[in-house]
Amino acid sequence: MNTSRAAYQTYQKTRVQTAKPASLILLLYQGGIDNLSAAIRASEEGDTEGMNRGLNKAQEIILELMVSLDSSRDEEFSLNLMRLYEYMHHRLVQANVEKDVSGAREIKAMLEELLVTWREAIEGREDERAEDAPVDVQG
Repeated sequence: MNTSRAAYQTYQKTRVQTAKPASLILLLYQGGIDNLSAAIRASEEGDTEGMNRGLNKAQEIILELMVSLDSSRDEEFSLNLMRLYEYMHHRLVQANVEKDVSGAREIKAMLEELLVTWREAIEGREDERAEDAPVDVQG
């Protein structure tokens, strides 16, 4: 393994280990999108091995999202999100078995929507916290 690849992997590992839970969700969504993009590109190039690799990594990410759900806050929301993740995982398995990337395209679009939604929700929470923060009026 070359040094730049090793350095990048170390950076990625540190980034994940130090990220806040909400940021981890964003990283997982982005990882899913990136791997599905790679799978689609590989399919277009006739690289079934590359397509398989991208789809498998995306499936692993969806499974990670499933096991990381916290139903203690909002059980109904978590249940609906679990159902969505189960559907995504099923479609990716199906795409891999059938060597058809239409499922990958569908799930990539869904992950892109989720990424935007979560990013907006996180930014909204940060804005609320900033508004609630005490203001130093001493001059």
